[in-house]
Amino acid sequence: MDQGTIISYIIKYLQENGLNMLGKFFLGVLVFVVFYIVSKKIVARIRHRIESNSLQSDVYAQRVSQLVGSMVFILLMIFAVLAVFQVIGFDVAILM
Repeated sequence: MDQGTIISYIIKYLQENGLNMLGKFFLGVLVFVVFYIVSKKIVARIRHRIESNSLQSDVYAQRVSQLVGSMVFILLMIFAVLAVFQVIGFDVAILM
């Protein structure tokens, strides 16, 4: 296949399935926003629980809670991105 046939195939595919792809894109954005909001609430709850269960309320407890919160947030965002790719139509089930 040369470059001209690839471009014509892509244009033909977009003309036939453009509305469907646009719907999947907006659904993917919606799924990402929902995952982001839920992830932020989970991280805030984890930070609060770590700080409230600490024996001393000092800087180290806050730093540990921020570190754990950051790690959990990163893991949840990786899961959210994989879920969005699955919604859009990329097969990422092996990675999940």
